[in-house]
Amino acid sequence: MYYEKGYPESVVAPDVFVVFGVENRDRRSYKTCEENNQTPDFVLEITSKSTRSKDQGAKKGIYAFL
Repeated sequence: MYYEKGYPESVVAPDVFVVFGVENRDRRSYKTCEENNQTPDFVLEITSKSTRSKDQGAKKGIYAFL
């Protein structure tokens, strides 16, 4: 999911996310700037020992910001 237009490094990949109010269609990637700046209403991140600190740290912060 790209969340800041013009900044390709502003990307995060949740395991599952849901956005209400956008067209139900297949997308190669989700870009908030192409979806009327709609961000996820629900995010699910499945953690493991190897990804726990990133999932519960930086990624959690990004999701909260969005």
